Amino acid sequence: LGGDPASMPPGFGGAPGAALGGSTGMLPQSPGPAGPAQPSLGGGGLSQAEALERLSLLLAKLDMHVVQLAPQGIGIGALPAHHELHQLLALVGECVAYCVSRDEAALSMAGMVFKRMYEQAAGGGAVARLATQVNVSVIARIHASCRKVGQFVADMLLYADDDRKLHEEIVLSLLLAQVVAMSDLSPRLAKHLATHRTPHSVAFCAWLVRRTMLDEPLVAATEAKELLGALAAIAQQPAPPEGLVRLLDDLRAALAGGGAQGGRLPK
Repeated sequence: LGGDPASMPPGFGGAPGAALGGSTGMLPQSPGPAGPAQPSLGGGGLSQAEALERLSLLLAKLDMHVVQLAPQGIGIGALPAHHELHQLLALVGECVAYCVSRDEAALSMAGMVFKRMYEQAAGGGAVARLATQVNVSVIARIHASCRKVGQFVADMLLYADDDRKLHEEIVLSLLLAQVVAMSDLSPRLAKHLATHRTPHSVAFCAWLVRRTMLDEPLVAATEAKELLGALAAIAQQPAPPEGLVRLLDDLRAALAGGGAQGGRLPK
């Protein structure tokens, strides 16, 4: 347990705002409802099937850019504003906005991207890392048009209690892009630890706490109270996982010193 910051992909450093863009940022911040003019899709309202078809075309074009850019070590944050990849991402948002049944279509689109995100991440390497950036950015565009997507993605992360969804880079990227919030993840992760605890899930949760609360103050202890309570309960059991007690001690010390954005660790 512990989560070595050096093992994280570049561009996740700094405060939350700084980590979501700029010259070194891995991911653009989740766009707000209003923004600069986007390329027009034209036509009238889209059905869900039409929206999914257009999304598939956009994803195929984005994949072409991933294959071209990944070997050069270029992340999304390093691309100029006029790059076609940004235009394609803008079209994703407009695709959702044109749907007749926006919420229904947005959730279907997010589900499609969520599934392929894990499939592409399984390959590892530079292409997989850039693909994660792109997929999270696509979900962020969908989320900007339908706020239900955040809760949907948080549910999907622990759907059927599948530990494979607890992927460090993907979950951290979704948090940094503000697609999901720790306040939404915390009760879900705590329930998972209570009902389907595995060595991997405990290690992941401990890594997430250290990464987001100690390595960098990305979230407050009050946002993760359920998760911290679950980890504290595990630490009190006989033969707790290695490193867990130290993590909680480090967090208590940080909180006592005014770090970790304040709050109290459950006893």
